[in-house]
Amino acid sequence: MGTGCVRMNKPSGSRNGFITKNGTDKPGHGQAYLNYQVAVCRPYINKACLALGVFNEAMLVPDLLFVESGVGKLLIALLRTAFTAILIFFSVYYSKSRGFRSFHRAVTSIELFSLAIFLFVMVQYDPPDFIIQSSGLYLLILIIFLFPNRYRNMLLASVIGVAGFLVVSRQKVVGLECSQLAASIVYSAAMIFICSVFTLGRDRQQYREFLAKTRLIEMNYTDQLTKASNRSKLLAEFKRWAKICRQHRQPISLSLFDIDHFKAINDQYGHLSADNVLIELTELIRTQLRNSDLLVRWGGDEFVILLPRTELKDAVQILERIRSAVKKKRFIGEIRVTCSFGVEQIHENSTLDATIKAADTLMYAGKKQGGNRVEYRRKVD
Repeated sequence: MGTGCVRMNKPSGSRNGFITKNGTDKPGHGQAYLNYQVAVCRPYINKACLALGVFNEAMLVPDLLFVESGVGKLLIALLRTAFTAILIFFSVYYSKSRGFRSFHRAVTSIELFSLAIFLFVMVQYDPPDFIIQSSGLYLLILIIFLFPNRYRNMLLASVIGVAGFLVVSRQKVVGLECSQLAASIVYSAAMIFICSVFTLGRDRQQYREFLAKTRLIEMNYTDQLTKASNRSKLLAEFKRWAKICRQHRQPISLSLFDIDHFKAINDQYGHLSADNVLIELTELIRTQLRNSDLLVRWGGDEFVILLPRTELKDAVQILERIRSAVKKKRFIGEIRVTCSFGVEQIHENSTLDATIKAADTLMYAGKKQGGNRVEYRRKVD
């Protein structure tokens, strides 16, 4: 047995969108958790950036009053204004959905820029007050650890800030004693240690919350017998991929299939063996799919495969590979099964129900011809 076909007119605007396993953007738990961190803090980004911007501009007052150099005052005003503008842009840009990868780079860059401004302003005071500038450094370290970022980036920025502060203090502070310098090192290290303990504890708590929510979502979206996705997951993923593929003018294909003569397997071997066949079938098919593909238990022995960025001809090749693998497989108790597939390419205005109905019609057309077939509509010019 093999592939069957029905004739139809070719829809316009389809392009080949076949992608590989390594080409998908499906994140693991690590990357998903980092994105979750950004999502959690997103409601507070505007307020935090506003507070930092106001504080940054307020610091212009003592700078303009106590810095003697006119050029120094001008440069400080320009740098602080530029920093406030960057905060505003960052607030607007990341108030929308953005990934953690670009977020943590932007946060780290802003933190390093703020440290550079702090050290530049410190140099403009002649001489700088060591106690006041130390307090400013500790405040900066606290802010660095409060913003979500990779821990190593927080630690690196803090260490760079402390090192820069010590170098500038050694050169600019008049009468600085070694004991004062040593005390500053100890206090800075203690500040970094305390902030690290707080940050790592907060991250562990957030990670536990993330895992709990992830498990709950997986339970709501997973068929409990086969561990394939369920209808709710299919509906959500269909909407998401339909939007993505419509924007990028890429195709999607969908297949409905079931096991040929499954009732006979139930009757002959019993429900437990039949359930094990479904479980093993799901595991087998997963090995044949890409990370972007979605395997869904539709009901009973019926399954749906959603194939994003896949033209009909590529979908048929994937399903033929699955059909052949299923036919060769010896299931529990030496049970042999075959499957019949109906596959349809989703068009621009297609609904999920209409596409599944079309695939269902094709699947039963294949069953009437003996089953163990991939049935599709042939495109012609």
